[in-house]
Amino acid sequence: MEDLDIWPKKIIPRAGQLEVAEKLYDLVKRNKKVILNAPTGWGKTLVTLIALKKSGKLPILWLVRSLSVGERVLEDAEKIGLNGFIAGGRDKTCLYKGYKNDIDIYYFCKYSRFKCPFFIGLRKHDVFKNLKSFMEIVKLGKEEFFCPYYAQEYYIYRSDIIIQNYYRKRPRIFSSLVIDEAHNILAPREIRISVSSLLNALNELLRSDLSRKARKQVESLLKFITLEKTGWDLYLFFNLETLEEIETLYLKKIIEGIKTDIGYFIKLYGCIIAYRENDYFSIIKLNKNFEWSPTIYVSGTFLEYFKNFLKVDAEIKVSWRKKLNGFILGWVTTRYSELERNINEYKKILTLLKLLNRVVVFASERVISLVKNYATFTEDNLLNLPKKWQGILLLKTRGKFSEGVDIDSDAVMILGAPYLTPPVISKLFNVYKKIGYLNARELSSDVPMLVATLQCIGRALRSPESKPLIILADYRFYSFKKFLNEYLDLYRIDSLIDFKKIILEYKSKEIKV
Repeated sequence: MEDLDIWPKKIIPRAGQLEVAEKLYDLVKRNKKVILNAPTGWGKTLVTLIALKKSGKLPILWLVRSLSVGERVLEDAEKIGLNGFIAGGRDKTCLYKGYKNDIDIYYFCKYSRFKCPFFIGLRKHDVFKNLKSFMEIVKLGKEEFFCPYYAQEYYIYRSDIIIQNYYRKRPRIFSSLVIDEAHNILAPREIRISVSSLLNALNELLRSDLSRKARKQVESLLKFITLEKTGWDLYLFFNLETLEEIETLYLKKIIEGIKTDIGYFIKLYGCIIAYRENDYFSIIKLNKNFEWSPTIYVSGTFLEYFKNFLKVDAEIKVSWRKKLNGFILGWVTTRYSELERNINEYKKILTLLKLLNRVVVFASERVISLVKNYATFTEDNLLNLPKKWQGILLLKTRGKFSEGVDIDSDAVMILGAPYLTPPVISKLFNVYKKIGYLNARELSSDVPMLVATLQCIGRALRSPESKPLIILADYRFYSFKKFLNEYLDLYRIDSLIDFKKIILEYKSKEIKV
């Protein structure tokens, strides 16, 4: 390839970065969709930004699952003379929710924002400073009494790179799209609502002025939930006429500024599946379609298996120089039909893990309820991760700490292959099949499981120096060994005795794994 003089003179490229930047430049210049697959810490962000700047594909919309990685993207953008902004959604930027307790921000802002004193303050506010993120705007908005959410638009349309999460409304103007941690978009989105919040919403509806037909439908769902049924479909209980009646009632309360819990029910709109797990409902929604050219899918752990589910023109892959050691525990599983007879083995495994200094264990809500007494910390009693910790940190597989945070640890264990529940998989399969996916079975079952696995493992791999021991505690992982071996040197062991030998070996050598 001709010398494009693509690399900034003030930055010394690492091995392979210049070559990758040139390949990426050539592809995005021709509006191609590309996967950039390179190890954590290799410099994917900088290389991507350099290629897009050289190709003239500005502004860039950079999508992330968690805004916590936005600062890293901004740092690299500034190195090559690009100005950027981290945009937050209403949940992170609205000041009125603190001013008016328990209001549904989305609906109020959409239909009644001209009553919001902060939005009115924005129209009076005409002096903007050089800010880089929604956090800075929120701070200024509090001081000068204006709306941070809409104030962001000023910066968004003056930025070379706009960083926001997958779900925020996209800006009207951008030339190129980058999807960071791209494996995440293959799995459906999950939203959790507590059972008590939904019960409050239904009881409020019964106290409201509803038609007789609507009241009966609310009563039938309330009875169903009280019986602690696990899986259900909104449209088994409500017809469209009733749903429209409830939404009209809700909007009337929002516009009048009346406190209401009905919003918890409204959140069920648009979901394809809702299921109960202990004290929470999980709502399943499909990710948005990211059709745009050029698009760069950036990932440190994009399995070869995943390429079957994205329409891309090319892949640029940088091999991992050194793989982590990992073990598949081949004698245990959390499968629904087999968990009961395996739970004592899992408790023995957790007891052995206490020999190590710091161990992060990810498991489903169902499994956590059976082993939480073996943990030093659990997600339910943590607001933030402690900086210095020892013992076993037990977190939810798809919980708030499963993505977007760094957890320094000696070992990471996935306690059970993190499949969605059988009823959810079945419903997802039907949805994907109706949409027209030929690989609907894999998209509904295997892909969400593997994405969740990579999310959890990735929490301990945020720097090249991190070398935790990886433990996949379920024999079902073995079916995907050839794909996971792209990033892990995986070995299967089939007894607690062999597992104990491995733990003692790491312990005796005092390896910072």
